Order: sequence, then structure tokens, then C-alpha cells
Amino acid sequence: MTNLHDVSWGNRPATQGTDAFTQEVSKQNQSKIDYQVFRTNFSLAWLLANGVYYILVLQLVDGVFASYQNPMANDGTWGYLEYFSFFIAFIVMFRVFFSTLYVIKWNFFYSCTKSYAFKKQNLDKAFKRVKQ
Repeated sequence: MTNLHDVSWGNRPATQGTDAFTQEVSKQNQSKIDYQVFRTNFSLAWLLANGVYYILVLQLVDGVFASYQNPMANDGTWGYLEYFSFFIAFIVMFRVFFSTLYVIKWNFFYSCTKSYAFKKQNLDKAFKRVKQ
């Protein structure tokens, strides 16, 4: 989800758009700080939401088991929590399966088709050309 040591997602540039090519260092630094604040707040909200979900699950399970005389007994019925957990597990398996399929397809096209091959570029020359 996020790299907590540098407060980034690891694949996003610190600046985007025209800010990436501006010569104003203060504008670049302010943009970088703004992105770091956003990513920090998003990461904290994500952690808080997961903590609330964890506490909610514990409270629901304790409440359900407190109504039974034997908390270890299972009558074989499914409640909404089991269905929700099964749904989340299905979504995760779906994403893993199709992302793996996509990577395999991309590697196949990359290795077998010349039009998918990456062309080598001199990024210094390209940056100087865009900067001018």
C-alpha cells in the first residue's frame, strides 16, 4: 500500500505536470511537501479504518458468542460477517488472478513482439529538449 519510511507509494513522482519542469525551486518544494502531507493523511486514515474494522469484528464476534452457552459450538449457519469476509477474499483472489494473467501476457508480448519492446532513450537529452 505505502512505503512508510519515505511516505510515498514508491511509484509516484514528487511533482507532476508543469511543476516537474519549472525552475522555481520553492514551488517544487511546496508541491513535494503537499504530496507528502496528503500521503501521510491517507496512510493514517487507512490504518485507522483497518483498526476500526478489527475492533468491530472483535466486538461482533464477542457479542455473537456471548449469546451462546458454548462459545466453541458452531451450528453451521453463516452470518453477514462470514459473507462479507468471503466476498473480500473473493475480490482479493480475483485481483491476484487477473494481475498475474496480465503480467504473463505482458511478458509474452514483450519477449515475442518487437513493437512492445522498450526503446532506449537518453533521458538527459530529452529533459534538455523539453526544458528549452
